[in-house]
Amino acid sequence: MTITIDRASYKLGEIVLSKHEPFTIDEILNDLRLIGVEKKISELDVAMNRLKANGVIGQWGSMYSVFR
Repeated sequence: MTITIDRASYKLGEIVLSKHEPFTIDEILNDLRLIGVEKKISELDVAMNRLKANGVIGQWGSMYSVFR
């Protein structure tokens, strides 16, 4: 069985994992817009919550950070 991921989700993961410093959702939205991917804030919240639940990122106030 082949697993497929839409381009927006793949690019979001790529951007988040490339961050070396703490970041905000606004920064991620801007990065996505720069590469032509439009996401609603509600969609981005769901994706960020999934990354937190899987232990990929942590949240401190409005800042997020990738666990390395």
